[in-house]
Amino acid sequence: SRHFARLSLQRHLPATPPPRVCRDPTPLDRLWFHWPHHFQDLYASLWLRECIEIRWRNCNLSGVIPSSIGHLRNLTYLSLASNHLHGTLPDTLTSLTNLTHLYLSGNALTGRLPGGLFNALPYLSHASLRANRLSGALPESTRPALRELYLDCNAFEGIAAPDLPCTLKGLRGEYLRRNTFARGEVCALRWRLVECGEDLGIAPCN
Repeated sequence: SRHFARLSLQRHLPATPPPRVCRDPTPLDRLWFHWPHHFQDLYASLWLRECIEIRWRNCNLSGVIPSSIGHLRNLTYLSLASNHLHGTLPDTLTSLTNLTHLYLSGNALTGRLPGGLFNALPYLSHASLRANRLSGALPESTRPALRELYLDCNAFEGIAAPDLPCTLKGLRGEYLRRNTFARGEVCALRWRLVECGEDLGIAPCN
């Protein structure tokens, strides 16, 4: 039960104040990716809620990204890159409205991007989801704050909206190589990129 989960967690949490910057995951942090949902929710609420940065790159993490990550509304920096995470991206990522940096590259994440992900995060400036197994269409648009976006080495299959490239005008990096676009989609996308004066790393049409 939730009451039992609360008592159990409180018995194991450190007596020190919850961290504001998380750099080296503790054993409890690692279990967060494996626990049942009610344990995950409570851990996020009791221990991680005040965290503003999670920097867990290349920490040998496994499991799935908990939906309770959406409770961490103060997060500005989230890096879970270069780990062994699998499963889909939780829709609750759209709740992290203070996020400026999002790095989830180099895992085994699957499925589609949460709907409206990049529009829901008004301050997001840098994002990398490269080298996963993400699929589906590209995002329809992005916020003006987004300066770098890496989506290469996935399995994206199509273009969500014909005006996508123009909404990305001004990005320094929008890499889409090594996805599974049909040749016609690549040609159409590259033509619109040329019209917008952008080059987003897509192989030219022959």
